[in-house]
Formats: sequence, C-alpha cells, structure tokens
Amino acid sequence: ERFGEKNFNYAFWDAKPNVTKNKSLYLRNSGQDLYSTLLRDALIQLTMGNHVNIDWCAYQPAIILINGNYYGITNIRERHNEDYLLANYNTKNIVLADTWLTKEGPDIEFQKLKAIISDKNSSYEKIDSIIDLDEFSNHMILNSIYANLDFPGNNNIKWLNLNDSIKKWRWILNDFDVAMGS
Repeated sequence: ERFGEKNFNYAFWDAKPNVTKNKSLYLRNSGQDLYSTLLRDALIQLTMGNHVNIDWCAYQPAIILINGNYYGITNIRERHNEDYLLANYNTKNIVLADTWLTKEGPDIEFQKLKAIISDKNSSYEKIDSIIDLDEFSNHMILNSIYANLDFPGNNNIKWLNLNDSIKKWRWILNDFDVAMGS
C-alpha cells in the first residue's frame, strides 16, 4: 500500500486461479524444514487443500536473487491472516484466532467458542451449531495422518465470518514443517 497499490493484482497461485488480489504475501524459508525438503508444509497443503473441505494457504516456489546474487529457494505464500480471508472469501468482518488468542475481530466471539467447547455439558448439536465439524474433522485428520508434531498446542488458526448467517468457525491449515517423520 505504501508503494501506491492496495493489492497485488496478479494470479500468483496455480492451484487457486480465482485468487487474483492479494493484499499481503510472505516469503517463507520453510521454517523447521529449512535444512531438509524445503517444501513439506507446502506439499501437504497443496495436495490436500484442493481435495478436502479445508482452508489452506497457497504456495509458489521462488528463487531469491538480490543484485544478481543467489540467496536460495524460498516460498511465496498466502498469509493466514485477515488478508487471506479477504482474498479467498471476500470478507472483512471476521474473527481470527490462533491457538490461544484473538488476532483480529471481537474477542468475545473467541471466548464464546472456548466456553462452549470446554463445557463438558455442551451437546453435539450445540458444538455443531458453532463449528463447521466436517472441516474441523478434516483439519484434525490431516494433522494426525501427517503426524504433525507441532500441533495441536501450536499452529491452530481458526476464523469466523461475522457476515455469514450461519456463523461457524473454520480452521486454516498451518505449518506442517515437522510432519511426516521429520
């Protein structure tokens, strides 16, 4: 935005050709997978994201050259923040939370979620009324199948569309760097 445009108007993602406006991107060095495959997280998200009901962040490999000097391979990634939800769902009125804290939007909504899921008397119907259970199940299954060691105590990104009449929480796949036996 400080360079004159509010969005990158470009289709960065082969796997998401309809996402053509990105307000923010980030270059990711593959985190804890830096000295191994460089693509563990991206591979899992890319291969599973288009095949199951799940929110996931697109990936594009990039070679970094600065003034003609090679600085390695990195990933151009969608940010799993409010900009992701604007680009993928065209919504701004959201609540976004990580494992423990609200990052964007009214905290009261996240507190309601925590209260309902920690109440041992909450019924399946009550939980189903506030969580997209199909999508949540896919999220849990994928993290389990790929043996993600950095989950569930970390990398647990969830969001709620406050404009949606149904208002159910969804999860965004995040950080499989220490998965698949790494």
